[in-house]
Amino acid sequence: MIYKQTLYNSLEKLKYMHFVILLLFFLVIPSVHATQSSDVIIVRSDIPYEFAIAQGYSHLTGIPIVTTTPDNLSKVDVELLSGYIAKGYRYAVILGGEDAISLDVQRNLDGMGFITNRVAEADRYGTSAAFAGEYYVKSNAAVLVAGQELKNLLLAERLSSYLGIPLLFTKNKSVSPAVLEALEKLSVSKVYVFNNELSGKALKQLHQFKVIQVNEVKMQSKKNKNTIFYILALFIGFIAGAGTLYKYVGLKERKGKVSITLLTDDEEKIVRAVEQEGGVITQDKLPKITDFSRPKITRLVSELEKRGIIEKTSKGRTNELKLKKEISQ
Repeated sequence: MIYKQTLYNSLEKLKYMHFVILLLFFLVIPSVHATQSSDVIIVRSDIPYEFAIAQGYSHLTGIPIVTTTPDNLSKVDVELLSGYIAKGYRYAVILGGEDAISLDVQRNLDGMGFITNRVAEADRYGTSAAFAGEYYVKSNAAVLVAGQELKNLLLAERLSSYLGIPLLFTKNKSVSPAVLEALEKLSVSKVYVFNNELSGKALKQLHQFKVIQVNEVKMQSKKNKNTIFYILALFIGFIAGAGTLYKYVGLKERKGKVSITLLTDDEEKIVRAVEQEGGVITQDKLPKITDFSRPKITRLVSELEKRGIIEKTSKGRTNELKLKKEISQ
C-alpha cells in the first residue's frame, strides 16, 4: 500500500519539506518535454549561435556539447568521442549546415560508429526553429532573441538554460514563418523577448502569445547567484502550495517504493518492462518491448536513473537496468 500521512499528525512531515519546496518551484517553471534524444551535440567552435541553441537542450537533458572546427575533428575531439562511444553512447546530432560542420566531419563521426542526424536550414532562424521542433515535444515557453547581433545572446542562453526552454532566433523587424510555426507546434503560450529588441511589427506577429519583456538588470539577484525567476517561483509556490503539499505528502511512499502516479505513461512502460523481466533487463531489449525509439529510451532511462528508480550499469555495448524501487498502485 502507498504510505499515507495527514499534514498535521506528525513532526516527521518536516523531513519532506525540502521535496515540497522543490515541487512547488517546478509548478511555476515552464512545462517542457523533450522528444527525440541524442547522446551528444556537435557544434562549430567559432560560431556562438548554434552553441546557444544547443545549450538549453543540454541543460534540460544532461547531454554534452562538443565543439569542433568546421573541417575536421581534432585529436582531442576524437579522444573524447572515442571514450564516449565505447560506453554505448552513439547518437550524435550535428547542429548547423555543411559550412558550419563539414561532410568530412560527419563522415568521421559515422566512421567512429556514431549514428548522426544533421539539423540545418538555410539560415540560423530556420535552424533554431527546426531544432526546437525536432527535439522538444512541448514547451509552454520559449526565448526569442535577435539573430543578427550578439549583445543579448549570453542573456538568452542563460535564460534558456535556466528554464530548460528552447531558444529561437528572430529578426528585429519580423519573426520568420518557420519560427512562428515552431512556436505553435510546441504549444508555446508565452515568449521571453529582450527590451527594445523587436519592432512593433514583430511584436504584432506574436499577438497570440503572452510576451514577457526581459529586464536584463533584474535577471540576477544581488548576490549574483539566482535569477529573479527562482525568487518568484518560491514566492508563488508558498502562496499556492498548501493543497499541493497535502497531495504530495499523500503520494510519498515508504523508503524503497514509488507510486505509479508519480510516473509518466512512458516512464511506467519502461518500468513495467523491467518488472516483467524479473527486475533486471538490458537496455537493448527495450525498443522491441516498448516500441520506443532508442533516443527516447535513453532519455527516459536517464530520468529514471536520476530519480533513483532504476540503476544503470554498463554491460558490453549496452546497459543493464535494474529496478531499485518497488512500484505501488
